[in-house]
Amino acid sequence: MDLSAPNLWVVAFGATVAWWASTGFILALVGQAERTYRWSLLGAVVSTAVAISVVMATRSAATAEGALAAFAAAIVVWGAIELAFLTGYVVGPVREPCPSGLDTWARFRASFRVISHHEYLLLAALLLLYGLVRDSANTLAFDTFALMWVMRLSTKLNIFLGVSNVSEEFLPARIAYLKTYFRKAPMNALFPLSATVATVVVVIFVLQATGSGATPFTATSATLLATFAALAVIEHWMLVVPFPAEALWPWASGSKGRPAHRNAAPPDPPQQRATVNRA
Repeated sequence: MDLSAPNLWVVAFGATVAWWASTGFILALVGQAERTYRWSLLGAVVSTAVAISVVMATRSAATAEGALAAFAAAIVVWGAIELAFLTGYVVGPVREPCPSGLDTWARFRASFRVISHHEYLLLAALLLLYGLVRDSANTLAFDTFALMWVMRLSTKLNIFLGVSNVSEEFLPARIAYLKTYFRKAPMNALFPLSATVATVVVVIFVLQATGSGATPFTATSATLLATFAALAVIEHWMLVVPFPAEALWPWASGSKGRPAHRNAAPPDPPQQRATVNRA
């Protein structure tokens, strides 16, 4: 396939399909019987090793093909960590419901403790990708992971502060206690800022992709990032509108057990609050 002059609409569509398919695949795996989780996690570890090798192989490839490969590798790494979280293998040292009567700051600290191992693993992966591509021609693997990381932090903090639709009914039994750390509210004061900043990020990436000086590599990279940023904006709005998330993945939600929605996770500490991005 000749990507010397990539069709940016096709690139954006492909990124959207990758988000939808990867999210649904994780939901389907989590929806299986718990005895299958260890095999799913083993597959995730192997896939991560392959993805890291792809990142290393493409870090000097400032081409459209190199951008697509690095982008896909970042999604695989992210998905593997999400699977480890949703299957209950990498969560946090506390696995109990939120104590009653906590003030906001105490609930925040308690919320972080229940997912701290997951957050540390995400941060370690982010730093690893940075170390692998630092000063390289193709840094898209890190850029993509950083975008998802930042956007996810924004989502989690909004869930902590209070939103109306966290899809908590999709949490698998092994981590169902997490829903006790959520707060239900029509909206919170942070949400308008989060949605606005994320939208501005989309515009910035679109301008980079369509600029007159954009090369095939920069145009493809910016389009991929713009698409995932736009999906993050949609995911943010899904927190405050009554939208049935399972409708997006009917083939995944039909699996045995209860799949977990990718946005359903408690908050991160304030010092990690920068968001990018599930996908």
